[in-house]
Amino acid sequence: MSSNFDIKFKPELGNHLISTSDFTVGEVIFTEEPTLIGPNHLSPDVCLNCLKCVASSEEICSKCSWCLCRDCQSLNNPLEWHDPVECEILASNDTKNIYDSILPLRLLREALSQTRKWDKLKNLVDHYQSLIRKEDFKRMVDKVIVCEKISSLNT
Repeated sequence: MSSNFDIKFKPELGNHLISTSDFTVGEVIFTEEPTLIGPNHLSPDVCLNCLKCVASSEEICSKCSWCLCRDCQSLNNPLEWHDPVECEILASNDTKNIYDSILPLRLLREALSQTRKWDKLKNLVDHYQSLIRKEDFKRMVDKVIVCEKISSLNT
């Protein structure tokens, strides 16, 4: 790890970096591989392994029929994110391409397996308490409440 910053912790911020030196414009100061990835809940059709948009209905996993791009289909190595266990779970489910289920599924599998990834993930700090004090968040919650009330009138 670079000596150009220190890792600090504050309850209101969680873990964060503090610069110990000046940086030049465009200088890379930190890189990190993702701990876990998953498609956005409003995502167009994307590959479950690399999240690249798929261009064709032929770009699907032969086992579960979820999107898997040609590049990932042709890899000789095991896929990093869309593994055989996930594939089997998705194949046994009738619903297809409901992307908002992928990341929670991956999180659950990490938690049940108690992996190193899970150890890292469970130490992340959410900022929910600081978010709920912001006006934009309050407006969003108000909109959700209004929508729920309107939809309940139709039932």
